[in-house]
Amino acid sequence: MEDDAVWPYDPVQNAVTDDCSYAVRHIAGCLERVGLPGQWAFRFMGREDACWGLSAQALNELYGSCDALLNIGGATDLCAWHLAAPLRVYVETDPVSAEIQLANGDEHTRLAFANHHAL
Repeated sequence: MEDDAVWPYDPVQNAVTDDCSYAVRHIAGCLERVGLPGQWAFRFMGREDACWGLSAQALNELYGSCDALLNIGGATDLCAWHLAAPLRVYVETDPVSAEIQLANGDEHTRLAFANHHAL
């Protein structure tokens, strides 16, 4: 699941863009190759009703029924449907920078950490 408001990067255009077609094709192809066709979702919250793979409703229901939500690198700012996950884990991939921001009183980082059960 990729579910956030950050515009995707398109390596063909070598640009960050609001055109999600490359990201959608890439995700669909990767999951099909590992035997999981149709078991993925890409939602771009920067545009209304922009959800591919699973429907927005199915994706929201999945958060409420999953065992755990893993937020890799804290890349997604959690919102109401994410908070339905019974266990939210912030998986840090670049230790120190977020911790420094937190130590310097960054409210965005404090809230991001607070929205998770485990870091």
